[in-house]
Amino acid sequence: MKCTQTEVIDYNKKNGYDFEKYIVGKFNRKFFKIKEWSGDKYVAGSYAETTTHPDILFEFMLGNKRENFSVECKWRSRHYNDGIEFSTPEQLKRYKKYELDKKVKVFIDLGIGGMGKSPENIFMIPLEKIDSHFISIKKLKQFEKKKAV
Repeated sequence: MKCTQTEVIDYNKKNGYDFEKYIVGKFNRKFFKIKEWSGDKYVAGSYAETTTHPDILFEFMLGNKRENFSVECKWRSRHYNDGIEFSTPEQLKRYKKYELDKKVKVFIDLGIGGMGKSPENIFMIPLEKIDSHFISIKKLKQFEKKKAV
């Protein structure tokens, strides 16, 4: 019996992972080291504790100075209702708990539009500035980053 395999590609998941790679590529390896990069692997509701942590833990290095921070990468194809729902309320609570418990600053890096590997707009938001899982476009504007060509 001949078997064939077909891989179904989840468009949002692929763009989400591509956006993570895009963000990692923006950090100069001379000054930033990846300490952890969590994966979203799970089976029948079983997953590693780190799956609920922000995506990437970086170490910033300059001379003798060392400081860790985490980045949660989120890519969305577009905004709606004049804003972006970047997480669920439960995810936001987990990120805030992680920041408090680990004493590590967390940033939400948000890509909107285009593709994950080349978003139209990029925002880097300190978690401490976020009070809801939905952020208005007006509030996002203050965190917009210029895309390098």
